[in-house]
Amino acid sequence: KDQGIAIGTKSTMGRGGMASKIDAAQVAANGGVTCVIANGFDISNVHKVFDGQDIGTVFPALERPTKLQHWLAHAANPSGAVVVTKTALQKLMDDNAAGQALNAMDIAEIKGDFGSNSAVALETEEGRMLGMCLVEHGNSELEQLITGNLNSSVINPKNMFVHQ
Repeated sequence: KDQGIAIGTKSTMGRGGMASKIDAAQVAANGGVTCVIANGFDISNVHKVFDGQDIGTVFPALERPTKLQHWLAHAANPSGAVVVTKTALQKLMDDNAAGQALNAMDIAEIKGDFGSNSAVALETEEGRMLGMCLVEHGNSELEQLITGNLNSSVINPKNMFVHQ
């Protein structure tokens, strides 16, 4: 999820600044590992973190992705894109709705020429990339399902990785 984090300028003491630390912490959290960003100049902060004290910024572990989801997130090259409706976007971002399949009615547009079981990008109607998925149908079949307003499942949640 876009967390709207404002990042200042790079410090003269660090190697990459706060933005790279946050990026790394989010990668760890998305991989199922809790991460804490804290002042490392005070070594006692490490002990405080492991003692459970409220120190630094915690990035709680998210559900560990499957091997397929990990591949989708970090190595898959998209053959096209599925643009989701605003309603589907809300469903994808709602923690309580996690694990729901996307139906043909959730798709606003298809981009590219791809077959079934292809890796494609998930995008918003504004063009922002949400993640990646394996589609159960090729682009031609998806177009038919969309125009037919059918409520059939087209993307299984197990075959989807949505950036948090």
